[in-house]
Amino acid sequence: MFDNIVLFTQLVENGSYSKTAEKLNISPSTLSRKIQDLEAYFNQLLMIRDTRSFELTEFGQSLYNNFKDLKHQLNRFILSMKSPTDYSEGEINISLPVVRSMGFISPYISYFNKKYSNITLNLFYQYKELDLKQNKIDIAVTAYKIEPNKVYTSEFLRSEPIQLYCTPDYVKKYGLPLDIAELYDHSIIGGIDINEVPIKYINFKNSFTQEEQIFESNSTIKVNNAIHALEIGFSGEHIFFSWSYKADKLIKQGKLIRVLPEYIAHQTDLYIVYRRNPDPRELLFIDFIRKCAKGRFNPETY
Repeated sequence: MFDNIVLFTQLVENGSYSKTAEKLNISPSTLSRKIQDLEAYFNQLLMIRDTRSFELTEFGQSLYNNFKDLKHQLNRFILSMKSPTDYSEGEINISLPVVRSMGFISPYISYFNKKYSNITLNLFYQYKELDLKQNKIDIAVTAYKIEPNKVYTSEFLRSEPIQLYCTPDYVKKYGLPLDIAELYDHSIIGGIDINEVPIKYINFKNSFTQEEQIFESNSTIKVNNAIHALEIGFSGEHIFFSWSYKADKLIKQGKLIRVLPEYIAHQTDLYIVYRRNPDPRELLFIDFIRKCAKGRFNPETY
């Protein structure tokens, strides 16, 4: 019955009987029969079907929520039963974002390499989207979710908010703005988007009230890299934008202060993209990325 539950979770994620059947190399009628067997087992309707789509029932949604990670858990268990030396030599081509990898992936790459030294990691740090198939990428961390296809699939990793920061020295010299309107009285380091276009308008969203306010940037310094914005900001002469994960440690060290902490300037969702049928080496790295993204990577126990 667990096999049928895994089939059900994959059907929900693919959103189509035909796509799921094709992916699993079974007929749509066989898939339909296995879902019916599952409904008979629980004596519950899992979904309401029509000729082109389906909608989960309350019980079906609950079943999916409780078992959606079952396949990953089974894979992790199988991998944990093997010794690192059980994996043959080989290489993985991996695409990672330049800035957002710095806080939660790159610091731990060496631990993976030490444990699985027979696996070669080819790391391609990218600013822009790649054609994964053309560039022969096996695994990618991206800011976009791909539509399921015959080659790749994707899953959500984490959300990354961008907020405003400054140094304690800046506060001593110029004080802090109390609202969005007061930002016009301060020197703000602006941004340049992924298409290399300077950002003119910033839509601030209050994370408590969901209120949105448009700020027209009059910045005389604009950068396309949050790390360099932070470096410039350390001069104590500007307020600047940064990813929260990068600034949090510096706040704890007393080196930064969050400006208008209730407001988020931008939020990016990160996804991991990988081949539909990853080999054991790729599964190891996918699991490694999941742990890093969820803050569960512990070098002492890895």
